[in-house]
Amino acid sequence: MVGLFEEFMLLLFDHHAPVKIISIKPDKSFPWVTETLKQMMHLRNQALRMYRATKSESDKTSWKDLQVMVRTSMDAEKRAFFNHFVNSQVQNGKTFWKSLQLKALAIPSQESTLPYNLNDPNTINQHFLDVQCVSVDDDQLHFRPLLTLYLDSG
Repeated sequence: MVGLFEEFMLLLFDHHAPVKIISIKPDKSFPWVTETLKQMMHLRNQALRMYRATKSESDKTSWKDLQVMVRTSMDAEKRAFFNHFVNSQVQNGKTFWKSLQLKALAIPSQESTLPYNLNDPNTINQHFLDVQCVSVDDDQLHFRPLLTLYLDSG
């Protein structure tokens, strides 16, 4: 009985939610990542594995140096790609934006650039609920600004 139920459930799953095989096409990758850059990344990763295995300061230094070199090379390649891309397609706006959207736009970062204390909406709400009048001059009220929330917690 359980086996029959399991078989019917699998048939239903296969019919309504089949397993699909997808392939990642090379034109969807970041076009500024060249083969040289990939080799540099490989060397950096090897240096990291070596450092993790040995825990020596010289391996750590070489890994950090390679990390900086890959990051600066990536930025230079990206800058060169965008300079070439923008300069070569500036005549036709429609194809420029379509190509830019398909090829060049990076995935937005999930990291927040806000300071930790401003990243919490409850803290900000509490600040505005507790706004204090600092002084009264000639019928004008002066309130503690939001900047103090940032400065007080830093």
